[in-house]
Amino acid sequence: MKKFIKVVLVLVPVLFLMGVTDVRGETLQDAVKSVLQNNPDITSVAYNRLGRDQEVRQAMADFF
Repeated sequence: MKKFIKVVLVLVPVLFLMGVTDVRGETLQDAVKSVLQNNPDITSVAYNRLGRDQEVRQAMADFF
């Protein structure tokens, strides 16, 4: 336990000097929104899905 306290007492000032405390957080919703908007793979999958949905609608319209 004493060794742990010594390690913590040494690491905390080092982390402060490294600037680790200057961390900016974002909400989970913001992170997911950013990934969905900026990832081209996700965008292409979304557009493929929309295209398939439209094809299904057209096929059903011809059937009925």
